[in-house]
Amino acid sequence: MKFSKKFWSKFSITILICSILLSGYFALWNKYWSDGDEFHYLVMSNSFIQDKDFNLKNDYENKEYFSHHSHEENPHGYKTKFGQLRSHHNILLPIIVAPGYVARNILGARLVVWAISILSIFALLLYLKYHSFSSASSKLISSLFILQLPIITYSQYVYTDLISGYLMLWGTLPLLSYLKKPSNWKLFVSSSIFGLASFLHIKLVQYTFLILVFFSIYILSKKLQIKIKSIKTIFLTKSSYVFLLKVFGLWSFFQLLFTFTMYRWYGEFSPAAAHNLLSQNSSEYSSFYTYNPVRIVQNFFGLFFGGESGLLANAPLFVLLFAGLIIWKNKNFQSFFIVAIPSIIFFFRQSMFLKWRTWGPPARYTIVFLPLLIPAISYSILAIWPKKLVKSLLPL
Repeated sequence: MKFSKKFWSKFSITILICSILLSGYFALWNKYWSDGDEFHYLVMSNSFIQDKDFNLKNDYENKEYFSHHSHEENPHGYKTKFGQLRSHHNILLPIIVAPGYVARNILGARLVVWAISILSIFALLLYLKYHSFSSASSKLISSLFILQLPIITYSQYVYTDLISGYLMLWGTLPLLSYLKKPSNWKLFVSSSIFGLASFLHIKLVQYTFLILVFFSIYILSKKLQIKIKSIKTIFLTKSSYVFLLKVFGLWSFFQLLFTFTMYRWYGEFSPAAAHNLLSQNSSEYSSFYTYNPVRIVQNFFGLFFGGESGLLANAPLFVLLFAGLIIWKNKNFQSFFIVAIPSIIFFFRQSMFLKWRTWGPPARYTIVFLPLLIPAISYSILAIWPKKLVKSLLPL
């Protein structure tokens, strides 16, 4: 039986709304006590609101966190060269959730995160539309996506990970739109969003840089009518330099701004100044990355199959990523080259991280990739759905 277009339109919207409401229910239902890094982000929010700074010394001394935390905590941070107590976490998330924290403490902060997650569904729908998925199938796939355990969990906690993934998605959309209709403002918007990502989490500096590099290689190779393999020839013309300035200009400005902010706070000209200082003051963090091949392979499989942090152990649906990447490459090579390849490279970089087993909600170190890799999941889903169902969905 073939269902009508009107039926699929109403059905997909209904499912999407129910999924949004269900995820909101979990955000409200959860206990209102902070734990893990969420606690430290909220301490930073409190300092930003009360003191208009991120010096956490008085926040810990006065124990100003008992409104959302059940027991006393030792200061999570270290004294800088200027005598201040700073966290090694970045400042953007505490600033973003501050209005909610002022209104309703931890509940308000979590609702801000949930609201950002829900608004980002529009980005998911636009992203899937770019990859030629129908309106109905995009809504159904997005509904399935946001109800996965890691997604729904990070939609209700004050953590950077899912917001980082959505920020990467918002920054990528103008680049993909540029492929269809070039415009300088799209490059500026993307460069700005990716540049701002540094203030959300230090690891996004590498991720955003990779995507911008692969985007530049793809565009310039087409513009100069050369093969992508001939990378050296891309950088030999004046027009190439002008284009690269447009792509990386604002991104570079934000990196400089971030670096100077780190120096002002930590006394070190380095984007990773806080982490460098943490390494010096704690033997536990003497090294953040491993280059031991055996350890990297163990970490790689652990990020997928580990009981607490593994993606597939907590959301088996994402096993569809593997086959979907192959389909994606054949269906839309340009977005695969610009998005999927940098994501795969950065995932291998993540597998070098030593501390991925530390406590956090499920799939903490893989969730940042998932919004950008949703086309792979979507292609796989359509490949395994009954053919009659797919035929009735695709024209919508």
